[in-house]
Amino acid sequence: MYSAPARRRRPTMRTQLLFGGLSVALVVAACGSDGRPSTTAPNAAAITVASVNFSESETLAEIYAQVLERNGYPVRRALDLASREVVEPALEQGVVDLTPEYLGTILAFVDPHASAARLDQAGMHARLQAALAPRGIDVLAAAPAANQNGLAVTRATAQRLHLATVSQLAPHAGSLVLGGPPECPERPYCLPGFASTYGLRFKAFRPLDTGGPRTVAALEGAEIGVGVLFTTDATLGGPDP
Repeated sequence: MYSAPARRRRPTMRTQLLFGGLSVALVVAACGSDGRPSTTAPNAAAITVASVNFSESETLAEIYAQVLERNGYPVRRALDLASREVVEPALEQGVVDLTPEYLGTILAFVDPHASAARLDQAGMHARLQAALAPRGIDVLAAAPAANQNGLAVTRATAQRLHLATVSQLAPHAGSLVLGGPPECPERPYCLPGFASTYGLRFKAFRPLDTGGPRTVAALEGAEIGVGVLFTTDATLGGPDP
């Protein structure tokens, strides 16, 4: 007889950072003579589909890979390849052919002077296309799906500190450790954005993973007080056991 495993205690999302629309778009290495992606017929050379190193990016890349395969295109997968610092140059060099991306995040990466928070989806798409075209990379139409960076705390922390909004974290941030992606201290939608937009200056930062199980486990184990998770994360807002 097997007993059911104990349910994991889920941290409850109490605050979200909404830094512009992070809609999903497909970023493609241009291969046509006019700089646009070619419409190669099925059964041509394999198309390499890549993702950056977190689970949602892998899932999105797999969806696109399967759609291509069902339409007769041979596909090579390069999932969980690395961070954008590796994937974007790989697109430029033709090592990979396409990858799903988030408009606001990739725009801030390739054009740090662009203020994605002040642009709508069409504006971000146009600005991103202009930034990537000289590199031989095209941006296809954005999907309506969206994801955003969020700050998560456990229900106990939210109740103890009376938290309901991001700004209410400010008086307490100095006593809390933030956990999140290793790149967070350099990314405008992470630590720099938290500080400039909400005045959040945490006691310390602990590099973990990108919206993944290590961050959730660190929250549950009280190793960190606040975690950077995606607003699409299924653990957010879940009931306690």
